Amino acid sequence: MSACYQSVWFRYFFFQWLFQDANQQDLFVRTTAILHNQQNRHHLLTYLRRWALLTVVTFLRVCFWNRLAF
Repeated sequence: MSACYQSVWFRYFFFQWLFQDANQQDLFVRTTAILHNQQNRHHLLTYLRRWALLTVVTFLRVCFWNRLAF
């Protein structure tokens, strides 16, 4: 898998790249990071939905394969 696709998959499932570190000593940098994070917080619901769907699909697949095994 190329680095381009790895970056796409990482950005699709993980949200850390979207936010900035608000634990800075400088008041201006901390304030801009907090404002940036507040403007992007609506994306978190999308990531939670993706992970919930992935969890449900994985659970159903395990249940299906477990039923076939017995």
